[in-house]
Amino acid sequence: MITSVSENKVEFKDGNYVNTRTLIWTGGVKANKFAEKTGLEVNRKGRILVNNYMQTNYDNVYAIGDVAELKEEYNESLPALVENAIQTGECAAENIFADVYGKEKEELELNLHGVMVSIGNSYGVADTMGLRTSGVFAIMLKHLVNLHYLFTIAGFGIVFEYLIHHFLEKNYHTNIVGRELVRHGGAKTYAFFLPAVRIFLGIMWLREGLHKLGYNFLRTTDNGFVWFAKDSWLANWWTTLAIDVPNPPADVTAGASLMKLIGENTPGWYEWFTEITVFNAPMLFQKLVVIIELGLGLAFIAGLFTFIAGIVSVGMMINFILSTGITVEQYWFIFASISCMSGSGRAFGLDQYVIPYLEKQWRYFYDNRGFKIALWNFDKKSNNKISA
Repeated sequence: MITSVSENKVEFKDGNYVNTRTLIWTGGVKANKFAEKTGLEVNRKGRILVNNYMQTNYDNVYAIGDVAELKEEYNESLPALVENAIQTGECAAENIFADVYGKEKEELELNLHGVMVSIGNSYGVADTMGLRTSGVFAIMLKHLVNLHYLFTIAGFGIVFEYLIHHFLEKNYHTNIVGRELVRHGGAKTYAFFLPAVRIFLGIMWLREGLHKLGYNFLRTTDNGFVWFAKDSWLANWWTTLAIDVPNPPADVTAGASLMKLIGENTPGWYEWFTEITVFNAPMLFQKLVVIIELGLGLAFIAGLFTFIAGIVSVGMMINFILSTGITVEQYWFIFASISCMSGSGRAFGLDQYVIPYLEKQWRYFYDNRGFKIALWNFDKKSNNKISA
């Protein structure tokens, strides 16, 4: 117990002292003074004393979270952690429900997974379920925990903002490489010019999908440039085009045009994967490819779900590279797709309206377990329409 602090030493209750000019106080915190004014029983830290049901000295008053503390006879403390707040809150809610409906109360079963402490922005220590870590790994664990709680509170929107803030906007790295990555990665820019790339990429994906359906769309043929016309040799592609397999399944028409999926540079693992998946249902996968290409085209043109479309677009190009390969001129698909993932649908696109609406729907559903459409709420449990 410290009794006095002077310029050069710290004195203790037992008469000992330490000569020092630096004192770091780690004595903890007290609860909000409001708790003491309620008239409820509190300890010396101002925390309200509760039993194992989270009841105070009044049976119909409950206390949870940082302001609550188990009585000494329970031999367990309630640390000021998020998990404590959530679990004591759930326990109190269950017991209030039990009070109302005359059911048996449930005792608190505190199950804490550990503690994490940030020491600055790029270093920390953690003890999670017996695993002790420090440094960057502990900081990454702390970020994952924060993302988990933020998602349960507000959904994807706040998670995305958190990631942008901590990994692109905060310039706290000590080395020059880290500082430059953050400086360039978090540079502010306008999305005004991105729709030009996005719409052109969409047209090209739409062009590929329509071509596989048997239509020439914005293509140069032997008869000159064609805006949109049916291609005779691909007219029956949807039902006749077959993948080049040793023994085609019965649903593949004889004499059909062949789509090669294995090239000279195809990795062995990809060839094996293709043999156990695509070769067993060739027509299904051919149609799936066309549907994805048409979907990507429409998504990029309309500016709808462009972040997801960008990921799928890159994945499709990687798939083509692993199979039969692509020409050098086609690699631009990959880089254009990555560029479109940076909010291109927010400029002259439907993402400007759809994404905020879906975020609000998610938050409303999480809070109310129902959907809000226009001026009406639909309760999921009863399917009754109630006034907003």
